[in-house]
Amino acid sequence: MILQLAAAIEHYPRSKSRVMDLYDLKGYSVKMFNHLRDLITDLPRGQKYPDPPETRFILGGYSWRRKRFAIWLIHFDARTSKFTFRPCRSWPGSKGRKFLCMTGDHLDEAKSLIIDNLRKKKKLPHGGFDMEPFEALRDMIRSGKYPKIGGASQVLKVQEHMNCTPYSVYWPNRQSNAISLLGRPRFDYEFSDAMILDPDSLEIFGRDSSSVKMVRQP
Repeated sequence: MILQLAAAIEHYPRSKSRVMDLYDLKGYSVKMFNHLRDLITDLPRGQKYPDPPETRFILGGYSWRRKRFAIWLIHFDARTSKFTFRPCRSWPGSKGRKFLCMTGDHLDEAKSLIIDNLRKKKKLPHGGFDMEPFEALRDMIRSGKYPKIGGASQVLKVQEHMNCTPYSVYWPNRQSNAISLLGRPRFDYEFSDAMILDPDSLEIFGRDSSSVKMVRQP
């Protein structure tokens, strides 16, 4: 479904040119998922129609029309037999400044780790999120306690000009000198313009592909 949605966005002039606002894209995405599901008609013998699907999607970005970021969880509603959405709401007790949308396995454990990090930084009731969700994911992967969660962390930054910037990550740490981009370890001969995140210090570095020199970014 994700590949079909990406292709649809790429080949639809209004979405490709960014004329379509994020809120309109949300409706377009839900319509696309329901359309794709309705096309499932010829399953292998003995296999039943997948109902309800357990798949969930997170859609987020920056709305140029409303001048703000927004996040939704797209999920299947068994009552209507359709995909629908619900908006991301503020973190309980955060006075409206923390917004986070999560899906997947071990959500309670992840939330507990985030709360611990916020409490240590004295940010539980005040301020917004920084890298606390990433730190929780990093620690869960490294712990080895959650077999359904693994691999190198994938990090992207959504900009206000509606572009997404991927970040490479030193994985499992900077000392290994191994770099992963969007979950895949890069070959030694590969270079990328993507900034590189140290998952422990949370410092950001840039790579000079001509000299392979690490440069600390301000």
